Amino acid sequence: MKREEKEKSIASMKEITQKANLLVLADYRGMKVGEIVLLRREIRKAGGGMKVVKNTLFQRALKGTGFENLDSKVDGPVAALFHLGDPIPVLRVLNTWAKTQPKFKIKVGGMISNPGQPGQVLSLQDLQTLANLPTRPVMLAQLVGMLGMPLAKFGLILKARISKLMETQEAVKDEKEKDPAPGA
Repeated sequence: MKREEKEKSIASMKEITQKANLLVLADYRGMKVGEIVLLRREIRKAGGGMKVVKNTLFQRALKGTGFENLDSKVDGPVAALFHLGDPIPVLRVLNTWAKTQPKFKIKVGGMISNPGQPGQVLSLQDLQTLANLPTRPVMLAQLVGMLGMPLAKFGLILKARISKLMETQEAVKDEKEKDPAPGA
């Protein structure tokens, strides 16, 4: 690879890592080309991207980005998987692939919560936990349900108290009808 090509490659990878909020490093050794193509397609559908990288060039590209702390984790054959938006769909795809494809191994990941600050290093377990989170619509529905629960309980308690009051009034009325007041 010529120097100009290397510089273009570094610039391209640096641009990706500066824009991404999720970066996952995975070992793809032993996977067939067709499997890698299928994985790339699924990641693309989830809104992410995958790039097989040369370690030294990728380490240079990480310098000065939020993922610089992953520099030491780049060893052996590495596929860099990234996402620019909501990372959960890509993590679900990766988690599924890691379970179904024994040759595909997730090494480590990084996530940037606040732009301009260093990313948080995520272990395999952290990535799996994030992948198993419910989707945004489900989480919002759960939140609405939790917020509505106290009101629903209050309504049920109020209804029970009103019913009790109505029963008491009905009992008093029945009692007065049976026993007319003396002197009436």
